Amino acid sequence: MQIYYTDNDPAKCAANLPDALTNKILVEVAQILCTVCHKHGIDAPYKPTHENHPFVKWANKSVHNWNWLWRYARCLNQEWQTAYNKSHGHNSWSVVYFLDPPPELSGKPFSKPPVIMLANTKAWELLLTEEQYQKYLNWKVNNWKREGKNKRLYSWTNRPMPTFIDLS
Repeated sequence: MQIYYTDNDPAKCAANLPDALTNKILVEVAQILCTVCHKHGIDAPYKPTHENHPFVKWANKSVHNWNWLWRYARCLNQEWQTAYNKSHGHNSWSVVYFLDPPPELSGKPFSKPPVIMLANTKAWELLLTEEQYQKYLNWKVNNWKREGKNKRLYSWTNRPMPTFIDLS
């Protein structure tokens, strides 16, 4: 699971993602929000998954974290529609749209989500700044390009590429 947190503003955070990630991350955000709902005994369309994952724990800490993730899903849906020239919403947005935060969530202030990187198939939580995370995303995008991966992994259709990405 990943959300690629690159900015406090969920709209900017979503716009920073290349085309292909808008689809993938929207699905994962929907899974996280549904899993939090299930943890509180609320039925949700997606089955619970990765219940102890750091992003699930983070979203479950505060209603403000949960709401930030919900808004991020909305912004990801808009970016997905732009990237793929779709007039309808993504299936995962249809799931998220009808979710409400569990009433038991704490009113603690928003906290930045953890930064997760994989090492030997185990998720490691790191304490990085947004700038360091932007450098990580830049590195990932450039690796995809060097490996000849799908061009959508390093393209931003109908929107500007983030300034921190350098494809040279």
